[in-house]
Amino acid sequence: MYKIYDHIKPVKGYLRTMLLDVNNHKYVFIPNNILNKNNIYINDNNYITYKKATGISLDPDYIVLIDPKDEVNFIKSNYKWNNPFDITNAIIDIGDKKIDDNIYRDKLNNISVMHIQLRFISNCDMDYLLYLVNFFNNIAIRSIQIVLNYEIKENIDNYYKLINIDKVTKIEIFNYNEDKIDRYVNPYKIIYFYKRGLDINECGKIGIEYFTLCQNHYYESLEYNTCLNRKLSINQDGYVCNCPSASITYDHISKCNIRSLINKNSFNNCWYLSKDKIFVCKDCEFRHICTDCRVFIAEKSIIYSHPTKCTYNPYIAKWKDEDGYISVCEIGEYVNGKFILNKHKINNINALNWKEEV
Repeated sequence: MYKIYDHIKPVKGYLRTMLLDVNNHKYVFIPNNILNKNNIYINDNNYITYKKATGISLDPDYIVLIDPKDEVNFIKSNYKWNNPFDITNAIIDIGDKKIDDNIYRDKLNNISVMHIQLRFISNCDMDYLLYLVNFFNNIAIRSIQIVLNYEIKENIDNYYKLINIDKVTKIEIFNYNEDKIDRYVNPYKIIYFYKRGLDINECGKIGIEYFTLCQNHYYESLEYNTCLNRKLSINQDGYVCNCPSASITYDHISKCNIRSLINKNSFNNCWYLSKDKIFVCKDCEFRHICTDCRVFIAEKSIIYSHPTKCTYNPYIAKWKDEDGYISVCEIGEYVNGKFILNKHKINNINALNWKEEV
């Protein structure tokens, strides 16, 4: 029989199974019926049938031929996601008003924060921008990302001064005259230039370009929401929230006890909304490499409803730009708080798209 390596994570979808290689950051698809019930082994006959039907052999990175009596020699990993930081990602929006940096420092130093993203919503004076980034550079964090609009009046060299600040690892500059990527100094310091303008509601997009094919993300996704888990945002008015696009806010940063807030269920319950709990997503083979959005969802009254900015339909295994695609909403609907599929319609579509018998 064939055994799947421990670093290969099978993720069963409605129509097919993805074998995710978390070591080499790649994946392949196999039929749902090729694996045994434990998703660890492939029966010899099933594999032979699969190869004859598709002409495809699985890469040796994925499987190994073993004698059944050697099964006990393969130890299964008991890895579980964990992170020592209270907050892994803090997003701070900065608008027209200057922030009270001392308050931000004191509040954030009261908890452990891994990464900070500074989003300059309005045009910002370069001297103030440099001052503020240097200020946050001296807070006990690991890295800083900067998001802002390009100012024509500014010398482009001033933006490169930002990337030279110790903890700054990434800068996204919008409203530039071209799209380009500049890996400055080393591969770990990157400047992205975009022709499009900065849209603060751009988050929530789901697509192949946003997939994360690593072990840490995979294990986090098994139990947590990979967008909102350990995230904290402070909007441009100074109010704390889960996400920059969220309409629900909590205390103002000046009056907020952040440690107390993040330990409240009202704030952190969204951390535990894993993909396996989300309608449609839980039937998708990409769910453990994908991100999630609980702000832009199909039914506002149903917290488990699917994200509206996803353009993949797992029931027919098609992306929006592919032939034969139809949206999820055309093959199902929400009834009494649940997503109900029209399986007859799905079967007919798949028979046409994939030449399967209904």
